[in-house]
Amino acid sequence: MSPRPGGKLAALTSRLAMVAAAAAVSMLSSGQAASASSATTPAVVRSTMWAPPTSGFKRPGVLTFSPNVVKRGTIVLKIRNRAGATYNCEVNLVSKLVRANQVVEMTVVFKRRGIYNASCGNPLDPEGPGIAGLLRVT
Repeated sequence: MSPRPGGKLAALTSRLAMVAAAAAVSMLSSGQAASASSATTPAVVRSTMWAPPTSGFKRPGVLTFSPNVVKRGTIVLKIRNRAGATYNCEVNLVSKLVRANQVVEMTVVFKRRGIYNASCGNPLDPEGPGIAGLLRVT
């Protein structure tokens, strides 16, 4: 049965074609938006500062990362200070003051592969032991 020009079947066929075309365009545009937003969302790395030991030798505290290996690009570093003092943390030339028992976010861009040093020093005791850790970028 072929549609006659101007008949009910022709009108129904053209409406169905328009709905299918609109659905296809909608699916394509939403898929592009989803892939573009996921590509620009920076990775989140959680970090915890552990206080240096108070007795014995002056050893630095530890700065841990989870995950400890990230890909090149922009990351958001969430640093939790479990030490009892305020520290100024620096990672790849980006620094931020982290008060005791506080969580701060730093946005850091890594353009090259390598092992990056993250260091935190106490601004009130510049000669004292600081806190340090390593982050690997692939």
